Amino acid sequence: EKSLLDLRESSDDSIFVIGGAEIFYATCHLIDRWIVTRLDGAWPADTFLDLDSLLRDHVLTETQDFVDAHTEITGKFQTYRRRHDD
Repeated sequence: EKSLLDLRESSDDSIFVIGGAEIFYATCHLIDRWIVTRLDGAWPADTFLDLDSLLRDHVLTETQDFVDAHTEITGKFQTYRRRHDD
């Protein structure tokens, strides 16, 4: 966590946290913007994220539908930004 905080303070660039689940849970309090890919349909998986918990301090700001041209898989890219209560 200290390394991420140091990097965040010393860089103007975005830092991307790609996962897995343990990394997301350990760093969720540092993340200002989530870009979530949601695939339509049911897919086999062995790890599940509690997105309600991870995104509790964030608000959905953008949704973009997609269709993969090669596989015809459909889904959404969703952007969540940290809620700033003023």
